[in-house]
This record gives sequence, C-alpha cells and structure tokens, in this order.
Amino acid sequence: MTNQTSTAQYKTPISFLDISSGLIISAVIGLTALLLFATLGYRDTKLGLYIIGGALAAALAFAIAFRPQLGAYTLILVIFSNLSAIFTNNGLPSINKPLVALVLVSLIANRVLERKFRGFGYGEWLMVAYLGVWILSAFVAKDRNAAMEMILDLAKDIIIVACIVQSLDQLDHWKSAIWLIIGVATFLALLGDYQA
Repeated sequence: MTNQTSTAQYKTPISFLDISSGLIISAVIGLTALLLFATLGYRDTKLGLYIIGGALAAALAFAIAFRPQLGAYTLILVIFSNLSAIFTNNGLPSINKPLVALVLVSLIANRVLERKFRGFGYGEWLMVAYLGVWILSAFVAKDRNAAMEMILDLAKDIIIVACIVQSLDQLDHWKSAIWLIIGVATFLALLGDYQA
C-alpha cells in the first residue's frame, strides 16, 4: 500500500501583472487627461477640483486594493501633516473622513481578492468595546447630537488605527511608516522654523 498525500489546491491571489498593467496605466492617464481638459472651462467653480480629486481617489483606491500599505502611508501622511485642516481653512472640503472610508473599502477589497483575512487582536477588541461604552452613554447624554458627533469621530479614529494595523503586516512596512512619520514631522518643524 502506497502512502499518498493529497495536496490542497489553493487559488493564487490576483497579482497586478495578471491584469494588463499597460492598459490600466494608459486608461488612468487618458482618463486624467480627459478630466483635465473637461474641467478647463470650469475655472470659477470647484467642479474641476472635485473631478480631479475624484480621479485621484479612484486611482488611489485601485493602488490600495493591490498594495494595502499605501493606504496606511496615505493616512499617516494626511493625519500627521494636518492636511485636512489646511483644506478646510482654505474653503475646500475636509478629506479625512472620505479618505478613511476609501482606505477601508480598498483594504477590504484587497483582503477579499487575496483571501487573506486577519482577525482582530486584543487591542482592537478593546477599542471596539470602548466605542460600545461611548455608544451606550449617548442614550443618557443631555445633548445627543454632540454625543453622536463625538462617537463618529471616535469611530473614525478606531477605523484609522485598524486600517493601519491591518495593512502594515510586515516589519518593513512598519519601518517605512515610522520613517514617513519622522519625515513629515521634520518637514513641518523646518517649515515652522522657516516661518518664524
């Protein structure tokens, strides 16, 4: 009697090279050029800016779906540079909440495509429990609108931490994220010194 071992057939994840990358890059460049030409007539409105921002968001979502650490790097860059506050001070819409939603959806798409699901650790479950306590306290709050706004901000912060932890799954990615934080802090410190 022979000893036969059966090997399980695993489906390989979709790689970037499986899809015709030249075609995709050409389509993105062509779409961006088309949007730029289409928005030239809308200089007095913010429609052109919104269309270009939407095209950039679509390209970012596509990139994050294949390389989830880009989402963490983008969140780190926007949060530590306080870019959203700069946008809102200049009359533009805030980008924090839409960016968090974009990174979350793209990260979920990446995990579905690669069939690589990571469960929550002890720290993530503690944050979810803390959010649950805040939600329960909103029922007895005097100002429920203010409480709901604070709960949404806390939920956004928890989603940011979960996205960063879930997408930085290798030590090299964590090192790159730390260097990005150091680089952003250094740039802001030099900018503050220059303005003083």
